[in-house]
Amino acid sequence: MDICSPKYALVDNSDCDKEATFGVALLRTSHRHGTIHGGFRLKNGMAFTASSGDLDLSDWHDVVLLKQGPRAELWVDNKVHPIEGEGTYADIDRVDCAMTIGMGTGLQNFMGYIDE
Repeated sequence: MDICSPKYALVDNSDCDKEATFGVALLRTSHRHGTIHGGFRLKNGMAFTASSGDLDLSDWHDVVLLKQGPRAELWVDNKVHPIEGEGTYADIDRVDCAMTIGMGTGLQNFMGYIDE
């Protein structure tokens, strides 16, 4: 992976070269470490994100991005990182793009293993 471009797509909905309205990305901080960032762009125009702490990238990590009513959370290795703020009640903004795994508009392609 190229450390000069440290943002790598894990999952988002930017298959048609439009800005994603949900997504999870890896931000490399070194060759062996990074953080997971996830978030949503909502119909009310607001964007919300959360990020994990520093992770050892030689280990497997479980990641879940959740939006259910006003509840929005990024889970990394069974630890919740709440996505909080006024306006989280709104639905995710619609974009007519397919979900992508390991690639995304404006992000480097992820090279590694991703499992369901």
